[in-house]
Amino acid sequence: MMKRIIAIVLTLILMISCLTVSVSAEQEADKISPAVRALIAENSDGGVVVEIFHHNADYPTEGVSEQEAIQNNLKAHKALLAQIEAITYMEADGFSVGRFYIGLPYESIEKVAALENVDYIDLPHDEGSTLSAQEKPDARTKTALEKLSPDTKVSLTVWFAYNEHAYIGMADPGENGTSEQVQEYLRVMRAAKRDYISAKNEAYAQIIKEKTDVEIGFTSRYTPMASLNTTLGEVEKVAALKEVATVYFNSVILRPSEDPDSLSDKFALWMYETKGFVANDPELEESGLLDLASVYTDYREVCEGDGWALVYAENNLNEPWEYVEHIALCNRVLSWYEPGAAVYPYGYFVYNAKEDTFHPIERFVYPTEGFKNEKDENGKYIKYIIDPVISLDDYPGLPDALDEYNIGAVRGDADGDGERTILDATVIQRYKADMIAETGLDVDASDADGDNETTILDATRVQRTIADLCDITGELKVLNPLF
Repeated sequence: MMKRIIAIVLTLILMISCLTVSVSAEQEADKISPAVRALIAENSDGGVVVEIFHHNADYPTEGVSEQEAIQNNLKAHKALLAQIEAITYMEADGFSVGRFYIGLPYESIEKVAALENVDYIDLPHDEGSTLSAQEKPDARTKTALEKLSPDTKVSLTVWFAYNEHAYIGMADPGENGTSEQVQEYLRVMRAAKRDYISAKNEAYAQIIKEKTDVEIGFTSRYTPMASLNTTLGEVEKVAALKEVATVYFNSVILRPSEDPDSLSDKFALWMYETKGFVANDPELEESGLLDLASVYTDYREVCEGDGWALVYAENNLNEPWEYVEHIALCNRVLSWYEPGAAVYPYGYFVYNAKEDTFHPIERFVYPTEGFKNEKDENGKYIKYIIDPVISLDDYPGLPDALDEYNIGAVRGDADGDGERTILDATVIQRYKADMIAETGLDVDASDADGDNETTILDATRVQRTIADLCDITGELKVLNPLF
């Protein structure tokens, strides 16, 4: 009988022991949040920045003075970091009372959770703003909301509310590291932060796009921000999202008008989308809502043709040098003498009704070029054509309009009297013979053949044009019957 009792007692002790182990393991598992558990299950390599909640009975933070609590927290923090460093690679980050951020390899998170003073491991909790929608807009945005119509289309910059901590996976070489080690660390660190922030920004931008009526213009790869275009009526909705930390005003893109399909509105929208320029508006300037460095002025509609229209607008930029260039187009020469007008220097734009877009007038002379990521034998990056020169054949009547509205100067009019005569050829010849100075002729108009130089061939082109052998562009009018 006694043996049976002893056997039963031993069995109960064994069951209790097993139960205790099971409960202990379950408690340890509970120290890792489900979100972190999911990441561990999904990733065999790499790591993540987590938030560790901890305590240390030897360094109490409650029931003591504020100063003592801060000192004890720092001691507990250092002690726990030393324990973690002894068992795994880590990337220590910011901390506060009872918690801190740290980058850990996925494979070591469970080991860290098993440490006695670790209470819980979770993903960082500093995501999402607690500010109200009225607190997030900056002063200029608030001014725009107060003074302008809700239908006003604006450009904004939003800063996202999330931590910027990214797991690097490579230790900082420190002061004793070689130049190569430092450069490699910087490369890895920047790539890790870029990938982390880019992914976060894209995700947050998508949330904003789904919940509000906005167009996402740009998402940064290195900072938690994005630019977007929307109407002022949507600003409060954007600011109300917890994903948004602050809202900054960039510019007014377009104010509502009686005719939103007008050429002026189309041009305003095109100018902003291509180069970020906005129409000059005294009311906006007075309200501090106009950036004078990106304003176009003196907009006017010159004329219309079959499927096209010609408009003009000035868009000077203040740069510390002066440009002196020209283009020869049909019977005209357009010059560019404005200091700093580096974006659309000639000021004329042709609207294509079929494409519903504008082309700067120099696109009828120059193609759009880019640069390959390779160099020629002289060490210069190789150019390539993105879009070819636009053909005047698609714009019937445009050459005549340039003459009718006196756009630029008469091509070949070297003496500047408004006409192309044999005297212009003589002026060019005298200039090339050093009989007159450069100030004695219109250098740009003298470039009759459009090669960007004034040569004796320009005099010849003028003579042949006057003799009706060719037009000023060089196109033959009389062919030699022998050929």
